[in-house]
Amino acid sequence: HDSSSYDSASDKGWPLQGGANGSIRLVPEVDYATNKGLTVALSLLDPLLERFHLVSAADLFQMAGAAAVEASGGPAIRLRYGRKQTSDGEQHCCEQVRSKSAATAAPPFPDGASSAADHLRCVFSRMGLNDADAVA
Repeated sequence: HDSSSYDSASDKGWPLQGGANGSIRLVPEVDYATNKGLTVALSLLDPLLERFHLVSAADLFQMAGAAAVEASGGPAIRLRYGRKQTSDGEQHCCEQVRSKSAATAAPPFPDGASSAADHLRCVFSRMGLNDADAVA
């Protein structure tokens, strides 16, 4: 969810272009309907953020996601570290209107898509991904 705000066509620059910037932990983004329930997982990571000051929230969230995939029987995911984290909830990229439709998965979608499949294509193409990338 944290990296899903990335917009490959944006010229806003960091952190407004979105991506894995740790903004998922900040209000208003953490309160979006599509992020419901993530506060539990985020609260489990809080002690690590407090203890390891050199690790950004952006890196920790990606690391936790990769660890969850591997613990669930998926492949080990190689990561690169050094992501900066945003500290201002107002400087998040993903607006409520963009994420709102994903929670209901039914038209009307804000991007004009007529089906959930087309909507997902719009969402992932915004991040620079095609169908094959999205399911990989």
